[in-house]
Amino acid sequence: MLLDYEYDAIKERWDGICILEKNTKKGLFVLNSIYKPIKPKYKEIKILNAIPVNKHWQFGLFEVTTEAGKKGLLGENGVEYFKN
Repeated sequence: MLLDYEYDAIKERWDGICILEKNTKKGLFVLNSIYKPIKPKYKEIKILNAIPVNKHWQFGLFEVTTEAGKKGLLGENGVEYFKN
């Protein structure tokens, strides 16, 4: 089993990127990634172009909007990048 039954919905958006939904909040899971699922805590998630690392791996990058309306970047590893 890859994901728990705790989510309201799991929707594949693009090339193995799944958006996880729970109580109107969104998280994500990238198939074939070494990283764990990112818990739903965002209002919106937009898929950005991946960053090429080598011939066999690209690092997923996403634009997220928090419940408070703050926008930032999120790596597929769960690290957030917010200005201020």
